[in-house]
Amino acid sequence: MSPETRAKLSELNSGVNCSFYIDGRAMDRSAEYYEAYGSKFTQRLKNLIKERDDHKCLKCGHDGSEFLLHVHHIDMDKMNNDESNLATVCSSCHGRIHAGSLDNNFVIQMTGKDAKK
Repeated sequence: MSPETRAKLSELNSGVNCSFYIDGRAMDRSAEYYEAYGSKFTQRLKNLIKERDDHKCLKCGHDGSEFLLHVHHIDMDKMNNDESNLATVCSSCHGRIHAGSLDNNFVIQMTGKDAKK
């Protein structure tokens, strides 16, 4: 997305349009977030994973210039924050993985070895 498009989307999703907005106040995301992801899924850990993965999507190789980079839980367990269970993916691939239209196999990308061998 262009910077202009991102700014417009940000504006459209702020204030009363924000999913965390309740009765004129923002919902305290921290309690809900930590309940879902645990206290170990920190920005520091996410940055470490992105750095380990050379700031590239392990699915398509995107460098984050067009799509945001996310840190994905390979086993889909948000509480399993072990580094071996985390992978850098772009927002496009991340959405496709969770929608089921892109495989969730990261064995080759993470280890260089095919899981079938």
